[in-house]
Amino acid sequence: MSYMQIFNVVTWTAYDITNFSFYIKLKDDCSTRQNNGVIVKVESMYFSSSKDKNPILESITYFGVIKETWEIDYVLFNVSLFKCKWIGDNIDVQTDELGFT
Repeated sequence: MSYMQIFNVVTWTAYDITNFSFYIKLKDDCSTRQNNGVIVKVESMYFSSSKDKNPILESITYFGVIKETWEIDYVLFNVSLFKCKWIGDNIDVQTDELGFT
């Protein structure tokens, strides 16, 4: 992305992509509807050593909240970016009395 020098960056507190609305955490804290969570599922090959001939394919799911939303306009196309705070595997996820995180 740094190859092209001409671009414009716009930040948003809310962003709509294909009929899905995303809010940054700061905006969501003031709303009755929570819509700032994201999930990314990743598949990765794991090797026990550099000599391992039988790697294992494993899925890992990451959960997070949107902290910032950027839209980079390169004139010919746009790129949407979410800056997220990811919840680590070793951190307990807190739930409210209705079971929501």
